Amino acid sequence: MKKTILIFLSAISFTSIAQTVTLSPLQSAVIYENKPDNTKGDPSFFPIGKSNGGTVKRGLMKFDIAGNVPSGATIDSVKLTIGYSQGSVPGVDPTINFHPIISNFGWTAGLGGAPQDGTAANPGELTWNNAAHGSIAWASPGGGSGIDFTAAPTASTVISGYGTYVWTGMKTEVQAWLDNPVINGGWMIKSNETNFGSAVRLDSDASTSEPSLLIYYKTATSMDENSIETALEVYPNPTNGAVNLKLDGLNNFSLKVFNQYGQLVHDIDNVASSKYQLNLNGPAGIYYAKVTHQNKVKTIKIIKK
Repeated sequence: MKKTILIFLSAISFTSIAQTVTLSPLQSAVIYENKPDNTKGDPSFFPIGKSNGGTVKRGLMKFDIAGNVPSGATIDSVKLTIGYSQGSVPGVDPTINFHPIISNFGWTAGLGGAPQDGTAANPGELTWNNAAHGSIAWASPGGGSGIDFTAAPTASTVISGYGTYVWTGMKTEVQAWLDNPVINGGWMIKSNETNFGSAVRLDSDASTSEPSLLIYYKTATSMDENSIETALEVYPNPTNGAVNLKLDGLNNFSLKVFNQYGQLVHDIDNVASSKYQLNLNGPAGIYYAKVTHQNKVKTIKIIKK
């Protein structure tokens, strides 16, 4: 039923609230050049790089971003921390690089058992040769650079002895994984793989000091209102999607609509009439319709069921 109500409108501004979350790996695995059909998930450590014998080992690591950061949030920065507390220190300080995986996002690895180089893979499990054993091959063994993972790393750190190391610079892919979880394949972890004996054993999620991903993000909220009183028609509110706005004596205004995270979802300038029908096509939740007229701003809170 249409009704005229008297409500308080405000000149409302959206401000971002900074928050953090620390995540443990969702999945991790090691693949071995010398055991190309073996799998080893949730390893007790990550052997990364080229061994004294010249064989290469790579790691994969994935975190559940969308399950722990609110949808629509903005990622400000990312810090990945991994310890190095096992094995011999190599004579050459290796650079450990993190490359976002850009194909075969849904990889999974068998537990691999006790052997250092894993055990024979079951169908569908991750190996050096295959993203899914028996069905999906990597573009090249170990994963194809520029095809299965990005050619350039997004984060790199030099390992120079036992300690705790930090990788940063991963904000872009973490934001993408939040916005589109299906493409979250995590990272391929590798070194320059040129120097013999440069392999290191990084701590894994099965270690006592498991890796952690610290994410700084922001969600938008509204605050600090200077209220003014005005009459208008708003119906229906709550709404299933369509809501009618009538602002008495007000025309030639602009209208911007933001969702509860402060993202702009509707934008129109120079509405000639004092009546306007707004169609909210997004998910259920709280929306803010912000009306601007002659440098004065009013905001209407709308609830979509």
